Amino acid sequence: MGRLNSRRLRTSDASSERPGDIRKASSLSPPRTLLLRAFKPLSGQGMVEYALGLALSLYLIMGVVDFGRGFFVHNILANVAAKAPATRRS
Repeated sequence: MGRLNSRRLRTSDASSERPGDIRKASSLSPPRTLLLRAFKPLSGQGMVEYALGLALSLYLIMGVVDFGRGFFVHNILANVAAKAPATRRS
């Protein structure tokens, strides 16, 4: 039994792995695998979901920007209308 365990330890030793072993490189550098996984090609369903999500997000963002512009113009016109009678008298 002791002899069998020593064999298992020797085969799983890091020095026995080949230098170009992909498993070794991926286990040592998780940020690299995350980066590769982030840029892998999208499937058809993923592309449709991405397109719909992007369109809805842009629509929402542009709506907020347009509302902000309208609120800004309303505020400027309200200030001008409030100051107009005061400038007429003087």
